Amino acid sequence: VLNILVLGGIPLESRQRDGTWPLVIAGGVCCLNPEPLADFVDLFVIGEAEETIVEFLKIYRICKRRRFDKARMLLALSRLKGVYVSALYRGVAKDGTLEPSVDRRAPRTIVKRFVRDLERSMDFSYWIVPAIEIVHDRIGIEIMRGCPHGCRFCQAYASFYPLRIIRK
Repeated sequence: VLNILVLGGIPLESRQRDGTWPLVIAGGVCCLNPEPLADFVDLFVIGEAEETIVEFLKIYRICKRRRFDKARMLLALSRLKGVYVSALYRGVAKDGTLEPSVDRRAPRTIVKRFVRDLERSMDFSYWIVPAIEIVHDRIGIEIMRGCPHGCRFCQAYASFYPLRIIRK
């Protein structure tokens, strides 16, 4: 990730980037623990993004239209469930909640997002198919998220709990 920023000519640390730079956003299963990249990423989407991205774009467009600076935009986006803006916090309080540093209006807890109804979130009637030969000439279709065994060491269990199966 850091190499990509360097190759793109983008300042590494979030605090070095003002509103003229693109937001650096991370998410997915590799960001369930965002702290190793907290100084470099502007915001994290914790969990699944299918629903979050729609809400995110609505707020982002409003912020751009109203010409919010980066700090105000990040505060507005941090109010979305599942969005973590590390710059708004100084650490963890004794009760396990996040201790805001910049703005007391920042949420004290971040809740991982997950799609409750996978069947409604996916539309297989409008499938994007490449116009070139693809690896192994097949397409992957997601039939479930999670793992039915629930082992505590399993990344699929931790990342995609609760188990959801598509029955279409």
